[in-house]
Amino acid sequence: MPGHTSTQRGTDIYGQPLETDVCVIGGGPAGIVVAAELANAGARVTVLEAGGRPYDHRQLHNLPRSAAGHLLGAQAATRGFTKGYPYYPLRMSRARGVGGSTSALKAHGLRSRPLDAIDFEDRLGAGWPIDYDVFAEHLETAAHYCAIELPEGNQSPWNAELPTFGSARSNELRSVAFRHGTRGRFGRLGARAADHPLQTWLPNTTAVGFLTDATGHVTAVEAKARSGASMLVEARAFIIATGGIDNARLLLAAPEILEIMGPAGNNVGRFFMEHLHYVAGHIVPSSARVFDEMTHFFGNKDGQERWLTTSDTVVQHDRLTRTAYSAVPTYSGSLAPSVNALGRFARMFPYGPFDRELWMNEARTVLGGAGAIPGAMAERLRPSTARTHLAVAAMSEQSPNPDSRITLSTRRDRTGLPLPELDWRIARRDLESMQHSGQILGRAVVEAGLGEFVPSADFEHGRPPPLTGGWHHMGTTRMSAEAADGVVDQNCRVHGLENLYVAGSSVFPTSGFANPTLSLVALAVRLARHVASETM
Repeated sequence: MPGHTSTQRGTDIYGQPLETDVCVIGGGPAGIVVAAELANAGARVTVLEAGGRPYDHRQLHNLPRSAAGHLLGAQAATRGFTKGYPYYPLRMSRARGVGGSTSALKAHGLRSRPLDAIDFEDRLGAGWPIDYDVFAEHLETAAHYCAIELPEGNQSPWNAELPTFGSARSNELRSVAFRHGTRGRFGRLGARAADHPLQTWLPNTTAVGFLTDATGHVTAVEAKARSGASMLVEARAFIIATGGIDNARLLLAAPEILEIMGPAGNNVGRFFMEHLHYVAGHIVPSSARVFDEMTHFFGNKDGQERWLTTSDTVVQHDRLTRTAYSAVPTYSGSLAPSVNALGRFARMFPYGPFDRELWMNEARTVLGGAGAIPGAMAERLRPSTARTHLAVAAMSEQSPNPDSRITLSTRRDRTGLPLPELDWRIARRDLESMQHSGQILGRAVVEAGLGEFVPSADFEHGRPPPLTGGWHHMGTTRMSAEAADGVVDQNCRVHGLENLYVAGSSVFPTSGFANPTLSLVALAVRLARHVASETM
């Protein structure tokens, strides 16, 4: 088999069992990294990827091509259903193809920051069964995979710092860095992996079930090609790396696996978490100098941007979820609620959420303040108009909630797998933490003499800001020390199974506030090295 191209492998072996050392299910960031690390350790690895070429985000600007992809192509397999709090259509919130959803990133590329030490503490009713240091030792390798350049000689490149605006300081806030990787990085890594002599890539091949023996071992995975042909892949170890929704979906669709898992099987699909994205408000700077200083502070410089977050001390003392804030220059007319609602309408295309009640609420806000819209639009169209305010965007952690979950619907995809259904639940605790953290930010702005903070939400009267997610699907196969509390153990091995593992952000017990890719890649490196030590 070594030496053949991935296309030959994908067409020559259907109809006969394939034997390998490790079978990796999924060719996104976690699958790519696990496969690369295992192959570098000398293991023969077979990767099953349900899509083909990396997803092309430019399809969104070509409606016929995009529609064809969603109806007939790889994206058709990402269908699903939603209920609970309004969420994007599932087919719009994840991408099929080599590189996974990272191939659909926006222009800023892979925004990266790892989980922090506080995220590994027992909080929010959950805890990680590993220490932060065990995770952090793999961050340098993870940064390399993500094409993130770390400052030379800095042994703590991710440490939070005390923010300074001129002479003003805040003891309740901290400055944290996000660094940017390259868009399309994992698509390119996956494309090159097919040439590795120990990696066999089978594109357009979907895992649909498992074969097990009486001892708790998985002996083979059953897969189907887009053509309908079936095959078995036999291996010594199997790693599910299909994303935060499909990791749970594949386990839920395997009743024999759930039975072996015992109490852990009841947790599969539960504790779905997203990062809550919203406009927290606007800062009206006290002077042009302050506006320039804050614009410089938050600006993207040399592939790095700074955000503000509540300090660990405040998070621990007030028992908050974690929230981070960024700010971008905007016009004074943006303070009008109707203008903000109109902007949210524009951002809902083409991704959603497409929820009638949500849209009606936004429409009422737009119509109720329609008089402010012409002036705001004219302000934007006049070249001489300067931006004088700052719009504050927030990204907030969601607390683990067992009722926020993935289940299986009665409808099936073309391979016969049941389609997933997401019931997204946002707890009162999350809203209260958002409100409290926003008050801390507003108080810091005023006390530092920076100006005024105008919140976008009216929590006191039950009107939180409209929330969206970041396509960050986490928690559905969470890590735990005991089987009754999660799905996988500290080594990402499925409870009750000897040789079945899960890679990706679905193993996160808590999510922090940062984009998950860098952290899931670090955990994938750790997982691969563990599996190599067990199987080689």
